Amino acid sequence: MNKEKQEIFLKLLSEVNDSLFMYARALVKNNKDAEDLVQDSIIATYENFESLRNYSCFKGYIFKVARSKYIQKHRRSWLFGKYEADSENSLISNDFTPDLPLEIETLYNALNKLPENQKESLVLFEISGFSIEEICEIQSSSLSAVKSRLRRAREKLSMILKSEY
Repeated sequence: MNKEKQEIFLKLLSEVNDSLFMYARALVKNNKDAEDLVQDSIIATYENFESLRNYSCFKGYIFKVARSKYIQKHRRSWLFGKYEADSENSLISNDFTPDLPLEIETLYNALNKLPENQKESLVLFEISGFSIEEICEIQSSSLSAVKSRLRRAREKLSMILKSEY
């Protein structure tokens, strides 16, 4: 890749880096795994950057890559049953981490109680700022499915947060 394209890539990445980390942090359960997911996504996006025709689609593209990397990594535990998933969850710490304020940590813990597709839709819309149409593309879903997930996620999240306080 030539120097000019590298600079464009870095500029585009700097614009989405924080929201990409927040998205990854909401998908996984700790900062270390979120950092790994972000790095894997950046590398895969960089490797395929020259095939991206429209740079205005960069944000959606890198988030879709992150989603794919997340699914790819966790597919094994989903396919091989509850035992592995329970073992994996028991190794993940949901304790307070000093680099996150308590309110954000509480929100992440509540988000982790939502079904995956609802959590992802809510994080993409509310935290990452994607439009519903962009979420449809990222999740390969219909408009009505995404709207339904958002509504259900908000309702469940509200119930979870009310029950904890």
